[in-house]
Amino acid sequence: MKTMLVIVGLAALAAVQGCGPSAGGPGPVTPQGGGSGESEAQGSIPDITLERVDGQGSVRLHAIAEDKVVVVVFWSTYCDSCKTELVGLKSLYVELAPEGLEVLAVSMDKPDTASDVLSDVQKYSLPYLVAYDTESRASSSLNPTNAEPFTVIIDKGMNIVYTRESFFPGDMDKIEEVVREALGP
Repeated sequence: MKTMLVIVGLAALAAVQGCGPSAGGPGPVTPQGGGSGESEAQGSIPDITLERVDGQGSVRLHAIAEDKVVVVVFWSTYCDSCKTELVGLKSLYVELAPEGLEVLAVSMDKPDTASDVLSDVQKYSLPYLVAYDTESRASSSLNPTNAEPFTVIIDKGMNIVYTRESFFPGDMDKIEEVVREALGP
């Protein structure tokens, strides 16, 4: 009985901490800094083009990042903490889009769950761009461990200024802080 309680407890802890790397992917990112899974990264972004899930063509990262702050979130339909973050980003996006915030949710779903992506976008009324990463172009460049959720914040100069693996209650405060700082006065 004690063993069963320990197993259930560990499973619950894993669910709260995030969905982790995709099946078959490498382990989690080694955190830089305080061990929280976040880092203030530096580096310029690759020019990636992805297909939009709404069927409205493609989205090119360099085009949407020009003179904007972009939050890129890697997620999948089977990751509950991913959905929590996507929903949490809605109000931030609605408030700060007029000031230059763009959000790009990159689905890491494989063909067997890809049909659920548009369903989730509609279910949660996501107002920002959502695209498929079917060929892992974005993941291999910006999220090499295939963690989900995995958040990347890009400043107006197209530089990565923040990354975060997983999503916990309260993480939206840090994301908002970094976004507001990148947007400037």
